[in-house]
Amino acid sequence: MLAALRVELAKFYRHRATYAGFLLLAAMSGLVVYGAAKDARGHERRAKAQIQASLGGDFIVAGKIMTAAFVPRAILFAKLPVYVFVASLVAMAAGGAVASECSSGTLRSLLTRPVRRSYVVLAKWLVNAGHAVSLTLFLGAAGLGLGYLFLGGGDLVWIDMRGNDAFRIVPELQAVRELACAYLLQGLSMIAVASIALCISCAVGRGATAAGVTVAFLLLSGMVAVLPFE
Repeated sequence: MLAALRVELAKFYRHRATYAGFLLLAAMSGLVVYGAAKDARGHERRAKAQIQASLGGDFIVAGKIMTAAFVPRAILFAKLPVYVFVASLVAMAAGGAVASECSSGTLRSLLTRPVRRSYVVLAKWLVNAGHAVSLTLFLGAAGLGLGYLFLGGGDLVWIDMRGNDAFRIVPELQAVRELACAYLLQGLSMIAVASIALCISCAVGRGATAAGVTVAFLLLSGMVAVLPFE
């Protein structure tokens, strides 16, 4: 089992496409930081006005709102980077785990050796599960690191934009801990995406087909989840 796991790790991280996903997420975090830094004054002015309106005219709102913790919180709140981009990267990687090797013939040569098929599949699942978690955690770490570099540290001030005038102020260390837990939980949910893609990869002959079917399954599940069943 350990030998199969070492082989899968070597094959997985030997491909350049594995690192392209991390570069894509870093670029996405950079765009979020750029947008936050460019409109920092305007956002802080609007946020302070909303906080002051919710508290009343007897309070003066001062301090820094656009901080490093704002970036990973905004990325997580938007849902698009995690549920679309990270899920697609995980689906492409796990979708080609079996199907691509089957079409290229490397899986056949691997199975001629004295190794159990269950060990091979389990090793592929462990590698892709670790990749799914690492992608999600890297997205949050990249946003937080770039936020510290261009926005600076500070408490997390999050304002509810749904019209109920609610806001929350979280100390910096507590915000980092909560964001780490949130991204870890999102990473665990991406393991489900990797599992679905790996399962489909065992049934089709092309990695692109497995990735496409997985993404279509996720989109269909998302649409069904918002349907009003009464």
